[in-house]
Amino acid sequence: MVYVALVAAAFTQDGWAWPDALWLVSSLAVCYSVGLAIYSAGARRARAVGFLVGSVALLITVQIAPDGAPIRRIVEAIIQLSPRASFDWDERLRAGNAVATMLAGIVGSVLIAAAYRQCRTAHDDN
Repeated sequence: MVYVALVAAAFTQDGWAWPDALWLVSSLAVCYSVGLAIYSAGARRARAVGFLVGSVALLITVQIAPDGAPIRRIVEAIIQLSPRASFDWDERLRAGNAVATMLAGIVGSVLIAAAYRQCRTAHDDN
């Protein structure tokens, strides 16, 4: 709930603090998943590794080919739909990248957790 409020503030309020707060939360989530990947086992480790894979894959994509990631186009669409004309492009793009990093991590976590369950089921059947 707090993260959603931060996202709303980052996309509607002016200033650098909101996008930076989103990056702080995203960075903390990545750091936490590193700890889980190292110190936990089983399904929890699989989910943590999935979160890391998804987040890092998106960050690498954004660094290598910024126009290849859909974040820029999504932020452009949000800016065009908004009645406010004085958006700071860089702040909105940073906020979009922070949100996309978190979403990519969640998707990676879900996919690898499903693969882990499938492998455990196949292993238990044998």
